[in-house]
Formats: sequence, C-alpha cells, structure tokens
Amino acid sequence: MNTPNAPLYVSDLDGTLLRPDGTLSAYSRTHLNQLIEDGLLFSVATARSTVSMRHILRDVHVSLPVINLNGALLSDLHSGHHHAMYALTPEEAQRLCQCIETLGHHPFISVTDGQRDHLYYRDIYNGGMQWFVEDRKRSGDQRLRQTDDVQRALDFHVLALTVIAMKREEIDALRAAILAECGDSVQVHVFPNGYSTLGDVWLTVYDARATKDRGIQLLAKYGGFSLDELTVFGDGHNDVEMFEMAPHAVAVGDAVPAVVQLATEHIGHAAEDSVVKYLQRAHAQRVY
Repeated sequence: MNTPNAPLYVSDLDGTLLRPDGTLSAYSRTHLNQLIEDGLLFSVATARSTVSMRHILRDVHVSLPVINLNGALLSDLHSGHHHAMYALTPEEAQRLCQCIETLGHHPFISVTDGQRDHLYYRDIYNGGMQWFVEDRKRSGDQRLRQTDDVQRALDFHVLALTVIAMKREEIDALRAAILAECGDSVQVHVFPNGYSTLGDVWLTVYDARATKDRGIQLLAKYGGFSLDELTVFGDGHNDVEMFEMAPHAVAVGDAVPAVVQLATEHIGHAAEDSVVKYLQRAHAQRVY
C-alpha cells in the first residue's frame, strides 16, 4: 500500500529510462508495472509533453502525476489534466518571440488554455523542424497548429518555446541573445536531437521556475509525500537541479559530467534496463 513515508522514485526518460531509440523495453514495461502494482511510488520528470509521454508509456500504469515540459507542468499522464504550471508571463513570451524572430528563427510555441494544450508553429524551413513535425504526427499529437498568426498563441499560457536549427553556431548566438534579454526570468537548454541523423540542434526556453526539482516538490506536496527518501535517475544537464536536491541521485551510463559529479550512485546504461533493475533491487530490500 502506498504511504506518504514510502520511498519516492522519479526518473528522467530520454537517455535514462528509455532505450537509445526512444522506446521503453518490454522488460522495463512489464516489471515497472509489477513494481507499481506492488506499491512502488514512481513518477517521471522529463522535457517531453504529456502527449509524447502518453505514446511512449501507454501501457505503463503510472498513477502519480508526472513532471513534464522540464517542470513547467505537473500533470495527470492519462487525462492530461494539469495540477500546477509555471508559465512564461505574456510580456516575457512576447519579448522572447521578438528576440527569436529578430535572429531569423520561428519557434514552436507550447501553450495551454487550461483545458487543452496546443503546439503552434508557422514555417518549416529546415530538416530538423520537418523531422519534429513528422515525429509528432506519427505519435498522433493533436496539439499541432500551423498558422500564419502565431501571435494568437501568446493569448494562452505559454509553457515553452522550441527553436530547431541545423547549425550549432546559430543556436549559440540565439542562446546568448535570449540570456541578454531575459536571462534572470527564463531557463534555457541547448541539446542535439539524439534521435535524428540530421545534425539538428534544439534550444528550449521555459519560465525560470520550470525545473525538475520544483516539479518534484509540487508532486510531493500534491501527494503528501516525504522527500527524505527521494531517489532520482538522470543523465542530462536538465537533471542537475533534481540531483542537487535529492538524497539519492542515480546517474546512468553516459551521463554528463555535471550529473556524474552530483550522483550518489552510478548504474549501467539505459539500453540495459538499468533503472528498472535498480528499482527491483531497492523494492525487494524495502520493508514496508
């Protein structure tokens, strides 16, 4: 039975729980469901949206709210209902869009109206953007809205801006411009698309409060859980904050140095189902 004092486990998805091809293995799916059914408190914290997560975790019985869009949202995975959000202010969203467009880019704009989520975009002008749209369509993502008037997106709660470019120097210049314009009020992440062979590089912008550690704190408050026995799993730069706040921080193979340095434990690679095997060992040793 789930109790507020039971250990809470929160895992990143890409590069951590998921295989290198972005899927969850049959082994991890089967045994994760068994662990959850047996009372394991488990959730995920990811830069993905609930729509993307739902496609990947469709057969996993995650009952706890999930941290998505890098901490911008705490949501029910299956219904998509958002329990809490950290959105950009309308003024910040406007300034960011102007900054991005001044440098010749057009962002994907993730928004919610409180009931439904949307993903607005205008032009598709490089292979990375085309890959992203096709990937979302293959997943049945109903949020996609192509429009000549992206200003309409700014009428909603703006959760994230995503820019995709084919040259790293363009993304680096954009990152510098955004930090100069709104550095104290936003989170900016830059990373290559690990699932594409095109060489595209992504930049995402969130409200400054949208971090995984804050999402976990919201989750604990929502469920009345203690964070004294929190264990987190991750591999990337956007996992640093939750590694800093968690008593138990587990780095998977190929984690970035910043995560490795903060880890209290190290396990194998994502391709080896290392997170779920760790959970199995930890749950077997736990006396409830």
